[in-house]
Amino acid sequence: MGDSFTFGYGVSAARRWTALCGQMLGMELMNCAVSGNTTGGMLARLEYQMDRVKPGMVLLMGGFNDILLSGSDAAARSNLGAMGHITAGRGAIPVFGTPPLPCPPIRVKWNGLADLEQVGEQAAVYQDWIRRMCGVFGYPLLDLHQKLIRVAAREGRPLSDYFLDGLHMNEEGNRAIAEAAAPALRKIMER
Repeated sequence: MGDSFTFGYGVSAARRWTALCGQMLGMELMNCAVSGNTTGGMLARLEYQMDRVKPGMVLLMGGFNDILLSGSDAAARSNLGAMGHITAGRGAIPVFGTPPLPCPPIRVKWNGLADLEQVGEQAAVYQDWIRRMCGVFGYPLLDLHQKLIRVAAREGRPLSDYFLDGLHMNEEGNRAIAEAAAPALRKIMER
């Protein structure tokens, strides 16, 4: 469940990180993300999607659009926390993700919506809260922000090489995220 980052905005379905990660794991990962979604939309769809798919594990990664549209992460915190409890209460493992933070240069059209520097700062605070929440409740964390930083350092490339428009991953970014996420998800599934 997620927004445009989880969905794989701007990349063909076969090249999205969720499809690539599923191939690496030898299973299909159902991508129930919707571009532009807020955590309120995710929360509204969660139980329906869980009834439809019957997952053993649910990746919950969203909140950037909440911050972009409202300037605050308060609703995202409440909604994401509720989704974790609902998912666990229905017998699935809630896995929380932190997508990479915005990376300049950012396409001009996105700057017309909000001050993206402030949005990025608030998103970093929100990511720290997600990490703390996972620690408090013992939820698994898929910290894709930190994983992408490590991949870029290992490959000797700037972070901007992995972005389509400063907010969304290009094909290289989706590949890098999939390669970093697959082993982490495998470990979570083996618990």
